[in-house]
Amino acid sequence: MTLYDILRATRYWQRFCCYVTNAYDQNVPIGFGTRRELLDEEQNDELFDYLMCDVDSITVAKDKSLLIRVRDEHYNKPLEEQYECTGGWKVSDPKTRPFKFSNEMEDWEYHG
Repeated sequence: MTLYDILRATRYWQRFCCYVTNAYDQNVPIGFGTRRELLDEEQNDELFDYLMCDVDSITVAKDKSLLIRVRDEHYNKPLEEQYECTGGWKVSDPKTRPFKFSNEMEDWEYHG
């Protein structure tokens, strides 16, 4: 199932938190909002690059939004190996890096 498949099948009012993820639990935000907001290129232009990516997991946040993680094209590579300018990143400080680990993401409930 792709991100596009999910967006196509959901109701217009459903809220989403979308991330691209890898095997190292590095989750980069790619879009937030309702289906209409996600598909608005002015608000979430980065999301369009990931519409055809396979969904890795779906969870439900406490506010009932869907937290969706899609698989990164380079799923088995850490982000530090994918980007050249990572010198300022400190894994221990979320403010210095462009990704979140699962325990730093929205407060969610597991629905497996």
